[in-house]
Amino acid sequence: MRSKAFHPSPILTPHEEVKFDNSRSIALHKALPGVTLTPEQMEPMKIEGWLVDDHVCVQKPGNNVSWCISLYPWGDKISLEFFSKEDAIEYAKDVSKLGIDWKAGY
Repeated sequence: MRSKAFHPSPILTPHEEVKFDNSRSIALHKALPGVTLTPEQMEPMKIEGWLVDDHVCVQKPGNNVSWCISLYPWGDKISLEFFSKEDAIEYAKDVSKLGIDWKAGY
């Protein structure tokens, strides 16, 4: 059983491949007072990538052009786009080293 305390993963290279969508993020945004989503924003987006830690995900490009970083399992994008996988991985490592307890924020 995992401890409730957050501990950044010592493995800072992508390790576990994941497939998920951003439906949790959509539900959270819909619940916010005064927030209106367009029909396009309401459509869940399928995401594939590799986890750097429990929540930081190097997201495969959907258009085979650019990479980005998103949060697993919510699907919120937390970076701009990167043209190389290596740049995206380096950024994800830097984010992971911050030790942010993403789950507490959600």
